[in-house]
Amino acid sequence: MAEPIHLWQETPVRQNGTVTVGVVMEQGAARKRLWYRVPEEHAAALTTACDPYVVALQFPAMLKRADLFVHGSVSPALLRNLEEFQNVWACWQPDKYTAVRIFADAEQEIPRVSANAAISAFSTGVDAAYTVWCHRRALCGRRTQNLQAGILVHGSDIKLEHDAVYEIVLQRARAMLASVGMQVIPIATNLRQFDTGWLASNGVGAGIASCLMLFQAGWNTGLIASGSTYDHIHYNLGSSFLTDRFLSSGAFTVINDAAEIKRLDKVRALAQWEHARRNLRVCWQSDAYENCCHCRKCIRTILEFRAVGAGLPECFPRDINKRTILLQGSSAAELDFLEEVAAAIQSDNLSGAWTRAARLACYISRVRSAGKNLFARAV
Repeated sequence: MAEPIHLWQETPVRQNGTVTVGVVMEQGAARKRLWYRVPEEHAAALTTACDPYVVALQFPAMLKRADLFVHGSVSPALLRNLEEFQNVWACWQPDKYTAVRIFADAEQEIPRVSANAAISAFSTGVDAAYTVWCHRRALCGRRTQNLQAGILVHGSDIKLEHDAVYEIVLQRARAMLASVGMQVIPIATNLRQFDTGWLASNGVGAGIASCLMLFQAGWNTGLIASGSTYDHIHYNLGSSFLTDRFLSSGAFTVINDAAEIKRLDKVRALAQWEHARRNLRVCWQSDAYENCCHCRKCIRTILEFRAVGAGLPECFPRDINKRTILLQGSSAAELDFLEEVAAAIQSDNLSGAWTRAARLACYISRVRSAGKNLFARAV
């Protein structure tokens, strides 16, 4: 094993209407600071435990094969869950990750907020928006949560240096959530500057969970919208119904939400939400506040709105053409989405040039996928 990593909790800093919390990550002579910044009005909801930092920084520890020593208090339930979480990733990517031990100066559960109160990650994308729509309209049966707030993270898909872009997206998020009686909480963090796997998607679930868990003194449940479904399991996804639940502490339950709902059904529901049609932002490749309309995420979402008969939503400034449609389907997950669109075209007897291009894109993707699988078996 490598030299151990120490996490030293910092004293919260209040400045210019914000409060900043974090830890110093130390390995030998190397030191690096992880921080989160939120509006001061939400300071009372911030946890004093080190749970969020342990969740966030376990991937660098696993990558470096270094035990983690936490100089602060950590939930014993979280430590048990993280052992299982790490075991999963060590099985999925044994050449990259090794399960490590986590030690804490104190193992102690903080009191769980008694009232049923949930908070969700809100990126303004389709999955996150559907989670909000579903729970605020009590469409989830006995699983319906009292969802009160959504967090929009500055430093995830929107880089920290892009302040103007973030502010515009934040205003759009406020409009969407206010229309269903929720508040949005802006949070900034430098988490992506660490080897968390966020950029490669591996650690995205842990990164989101850490941001949600910061607020476990005010809420007891955090929702992460599922990007996959139970009938299409894609291993090695950073956020998954298979692993997100292992990011829970005794005071805070992390739920991977709506994995039973297909993407087209989510889009069909959001087509009824005027503020979603105006303000969805699905384009994580763009450094702008608006959807680029030519990346795979944009093309896929436009196709999905067309497949449910909703036309082109106002959040997309431009339409797509046959050539851009044919760029779809380079991964197994994208093929699943294309298959859904192709099935909807056939079942609803849809017509038009876009339908022909979508069916062709699906066919090409099937051929590519079959070729990759054949090659993998041959080697």
